[in-house]
Amino acid sequence: MTIHMVNLTNPMMTRGPFRELIPVNAQVKIKIPPERTIDGEHLLVSGKNPATEIKEGKIFLTIPEIFDHEIVGIDMI
Repeated sequence: MTIHMVNLTNPMMTRGPFRELIPVNAQVKIKIPPERTIDGEHLLVSGKNPATEIKEGKIFLTIPEIFDHEIVGIDMI
């Protein structure tokens, strides 16, 4: 499973080229299908592993920094 996250916090977003990227962090909660088990999770753009917690059939991810785009990859079996 992949989740694409786009940082749209730039005040110049609708006024031509970006002059500055303002990094943001994010917290994501995803419901896991009951027949699946999480085998791993990683951030495909930055190459880092997010802080994760799995409870009550959901995975909670903390993404420390998104500059313009990040992809969360979740491996399930």
